Amino acid sequence: MPDSGTADDLAQGLVFDRAPHAMTALAKPGHLQAVVDPQFHTVLRRISDVEATTSGDNAIIMPMYFTMPAWNADESLLILWQRGVGHNLHDGRTYRFLRTLDIRPRDLEHVAWHASDPHLLFYPQAFKLGPFYRDFIRYNVVSGQRDTLRSFTDIVKTGYGFSFGSDPGYSCWDSKIFGFADTENRLTFAYDLQRNRVGAIRHGNCSRAAAPAPSGKLFYFEGEVVDFEMQTVRTLDLFDPTEHAALGRLANGHDAYFTVAYTAGKHSGVGSLVAHDLTDGSHRVIVGPATGYPYPPSGTYISALIFRHPGWVVVSIVGFAADGSEVLDNEILLINTAPGGKVCRVAHHRSRGRLGPMGYWAEPHAVPSPSGTRILFGSDWEGGSSVDTYVVELPSYRPDSSAVRAGVTTPAVTTPALLMALSQNFPNPFNPATTIEYSLSRPANVAMTIIDPLGRAVRTLVKARRPAGQFREVWDGCDEQGRPVASGVYICRLQCERSIRQCKLIRLR
Repeated sequence: MPDSGTADDLAQGLVFDRAPHAMTALAKPGHLQAVVDPQFHTVLRRISDVEATTSGDNAIIMPMYFTMPAWNADESLLILWQRGVGHNLHDGRTYRFLRTLDIRPRDLEHVAWHASDPHLLFYPQAFKLGPFYRDFIRYNVVSGQRDTLRSFTDIVKTGYGFSFGSDPGYSCWDSKIFGFADTENRLTFAYDLQRNRVGAIRHGNCSRAAAPAPSGKLFYFEGEVVDFEMQTVRTLDLFDPTEHAALGRLANGHDAYFTVAYTAGKHSGVGSLVAHDLTDGSHRVIVGPATGYPYPPSGTYISALIFRHPGWVVVSIVGFAADGSEVLDNEILLINTAPGGKVCRVAHHRSRGRLGPMGYWAEPHAVPSPSGTRILFGSDWEGGSSVDTYVVELPSYRPDSSAVRAGVTTPAVTTPALLMALSQNFPNPFNPATTIEYSLSRPANVAMTIIDPLGRAVRTLVKARRPAGQFREVWDGCDEQGRPVASGVYICRLQCERSIRQCKLIRLR
């Protein structure tokens, strides 16, 4: 896992003045090659090569959406969307293409990584194949296992509108609470995955879903803070409750709504970033005229998915001219929203967005990694006829392998490759106990976990550093509390550094 460092580390080596840094021309890097931003001195790496396979309207590989994580929980995997192809899985560190995922989400943006399990993602699907299917799906990107967690045909009775909403939001930050919408019949509701419980249904004037905040206790819906049963807790001071925005967490732990505001509310100000505390209703301009920055440029997107450092957010701005000539124009910002926190100007994304030939598809939709040490964005690279995806590798980014940073002068460190093997358990099926053997070619940190049919970790058999050699673990068929688990197919997951092996265990009672 890349070192997440401390919150202060995220700003190291970055520019945080308010002076003009007019964008200058820069040649588009080759696939997987890096260049240094001439104005802000950060590493920009191109991680896709769409023109190698297609051209024209389909020449688009981009982040899914600014409100949805692109990297998984441990940053070992990454999803990019390719027009005409679907959702492509990449290595999260080397950026190498792995495969196209066999998933069928309601829309390209409606794919949500699990907040802590690096192998799982969720998506809503709505299609007709004989009967209508309006299902909530959990998908394992390693095993390919697909589970229908719940069908919602009892709530969404007609049409194809079942989704995360027209402007989709992420789950709460433990992936237990989700917000859904029927965009055709204009209704929304919350769903508790752990309890398989649906909250009260609320009808609205738009097609957005009530989006859960990180705590899972509060939701944002059309300018209001609501609870699980869609009851209004408070109304936020917003002139326009539908601007590009993101739910996240403040440094004090409170849920927050981060938005761009082109017109002031009754008491709240104008800015490219205004923070609203969902817990107490307070608000504060972070980047705006009141804090010494210009009136907010157009085409502003906010992403608050830096799970390991609450209070930090990323803002990407296209701008009125999209030429990078003015402060904030065509810039990506990394911002500490705590009082007195730094506003770091990270890079020019060099995309003309809606002003260029690729239109909306060239909007940057910048998304940070969970550690906040990398930022993903799409770009037409100064008005080109295709959209590729790029990564800003910040000075705080310290990858496991220097091979990731090819083209940047960083000394290589050689570590012997780890060879590991996980044998099938025996006996299998078993009752009451079974034995699991594995081997390591060199010392490594080992974690062996038993996963139940719902994807929950029920038992940790080992979490320790092991020397090279062969090892044997025995599972007695019980969970962490010593209670016998139910019959079913369980997964034994062995993780050693970045390598993962799995086998299926059949429990009989």
